[in-house]
Amino acid sequence: PYDDPKEPIFPEYGLKTVEMLDPLFIQPTVEWIDQKNMEFLYTHRDKRGGEFKLHNSRVIHIPWAKLGTMMFGRGVIEIGIRTMLAKIGLDWALGEVMYRYGKPFVVINIEEASKKELKKAYEILQNLNPNTGFAGTERHKFQMMNPQAINPEPFVKFYHINQARALEMPYMVFIGVQKGQVSGSEVDFSDWYQTLHSKQEIKFSAPIHTINNFFLKGNWDGEIF
Repeated sequence: PYDDPKEPIFPEYGLKTVEMLDPLFIQPTVEWIDQKNMEFLYTHRDKRGGEFKLHNSRVIHIPWAKLGTMMFGRGVIEIGIRTMLAKIGLDWALGEVMYRYGKPFVVINIEEASKKELKKAYEILQNLNPNTGFAGTERHKFQMMNPQAINPEPFVKFYHINQARALEMPYMVFIGVQKGQVSGSEVDFSDWYQTLHSKQEIKFSAPIHTINNFFLKGNWDGEIF
């Protein structure tokens, strides 16, 4: 019976494999077998359209951060990935800003210019470099504007805060402050490490204990207490 994913699994069956399931492929509705005993079937659909039923006793779900009425929640890993993808776009945009505002913005104004004169002025702008100059008449006005550059720090900080939140890490720890820059009251490392330890105990110890017991019980009739 342990070969049929629609059948319940018990410790004495042992374990053949342990697989990671993406919650995105698990349908939000379930097929009830016995509501009183909370026994039901999940429906798993992959990217290729394949579908199979899975008994709920075979699934260990570890919700991390639930949003609204989502059945499985949304993992912090997904939030971190989305933030990293946004950072790629941010780096590109900041590079464009620095390129634009890192040098003067050249403007040529020509009073009552013809199309031919505008075309020629555009060609001049394309060929300007530190070794070239510009000569014109009283109808021409040449300007080298120096617009104020945009400060990228608020945008970068917004990304850092999001990524630190996805990692559930103190902001100052994430950005790697130097010794002496912050006091112990601002970043309490002992509290943070204690939080990590608690999450390991609460979220992951029980599933690991269950998996090990299934493996030991089915193969050697052993058990972990």
